[in-house]
This record gives sequence, C-alpha cells and structure tokens, in this order.
Amino acid sequence: MFVELTETIIKKIVKEPDMVSVKEFETDEEDTVQIEIMVPASEMPKVIGKDGNMINSIRTIVQAS
Repeated sequence: MFVELTETIIKKIVKEPDMVSVKEFETDEEDTVQIEIMVPASEMPKVIGKDGNMINSIRTIVQAS
C-alpha cells in the first residue's frame, strides 16, 4: 500500500517515470517501514524539492494513508 502510493506520487513529478524504482524494507522498529526511492540523479532535485519540502510532503501523505 505505501509502496504503491509512493511510486504513484513520484512518477507524477518526474520526467522519466519508467526510471523510478520504489522498494519497501522491514525495520526492527514496530510500526515502521523503510521505503527506498531510486530515481535518476537528474530527477533528484524534483523529488527532494527546495529545503526538502517535496519529499517531506510526500512522507506526510504516505504516513497519513
């Protein structure tokens, strides 16, 4: 669920959606999921955003779902 939502959001903001890879990893902490997002280096500024605002917004949306 979290991976699909994250992948959908990321693919909408990058120019090369076919190059997006999103993976989920379990953590030792209960109720915690680690999500890895892989995009081309040229797309990183769009995903992170100014001062990390974009990635923080994505994190908030995914956590709220």
